[in-house]
Amino acid sequence: MYYYFLFPALYLYFVWRLVRGIRRRGEIRSEITWLTFLTAFLMIRFVFCCLVPTISQQAAAAVLVLALLGMIGLNLGLFRRYDRWIEAQEKKE
Repeated sequence: MYYYFLFPALYLYFVWRLVRGIRRRGEIRSEITWLTFLTAFLMIRFVFCCLVPTISQQAAAAVLVLALLGMIGLNLGLFRRYDRWIEAQEKKE
């Protein structure tokens, strides 16, 4: 029961911290990481529970490994984009 309230609360908290960090041009890497992994967890859970409930353990493990690699790549890409945005903002000033 608490699961349904915990994830939206965590998600909104990290979105709030992300928006606050962007406005202050602060360090937001942890917020990006939390949001991408929470999103991936919710998407994978939805796929496993709702769309493919009879998936084998080997296939589930392969999907989880691929999702982890994808989230790591997405995090690194978002970090680079944010760093470039900060540099562009500093050049404008």
